[in-house]
Amino acid sequence: MDAISWQWIWLALGIVLLITEVATTALVVLPLAIGAFAAAIVAFFGGPVDLQFVVAAAVSVVSFAGIRPLAKRVNKAGQVEGIGAHRLTNSRGVAITDIDRSGTGMVQIEGEQWHGATVDDHCIAEGSAVRILRVEGSKVMVVPYVESTGLDDPLATDRPSGQANEQASDSEQASDSDSDDVTMRDPDEEKP
Repeated sequence: MDAISWQWIWLALGIVLLITEVATTALVVLPLAIGAFAAAIVAFFGGPVDLQFVVAAAVSVVSFAGIRPLAKRVNKAGQVEGIGAHRLTNSRGVAITDIDRSGTGMVQIEGEQWHGATVDDHCIAEGSAVRILRVEGSKVMVVPYVESTGLDDPLATDRPSGQANEQASDSEQASDSDSDDVTMRDPDEEKP
């Protein structure tokens, strides 16, 4: 084949590889496409076929080395907190309907309305402040919001495990004694 046909072959290969990269978005085929386009440029200037292959290989290797750090960041497993819906994790919202484990409740967060569900069998009353534990699809998993990191805070991680167990047994006794009442009460409201 003469130089004219190789330039079109390299160009067509580069386009096919570029389309493949757009379809896969893995940043693996892109360096090969860049190498093919570099070889097409060499072919357009009349470079020998051997040189075209060397340029294609060299540019592909250099492109792999340059794009690899970006590919690692883009393809990193797991969702980075603070991006997309995950930015809502640990934020405060308000229950605009009663919320239970079934996920039929609604929560207002930063001006947006989300389906909400509790992570345990408690019900959260309409108007109560909630903390978002995590986002699962179009639903947020919530717990009652507590201002301090005291014993009532389900997210408190700095308390000793004995206190957590005492709190769990206290809440179980309280829920056993008034099983009709499924809403969370503020202990400050019960002062005589």
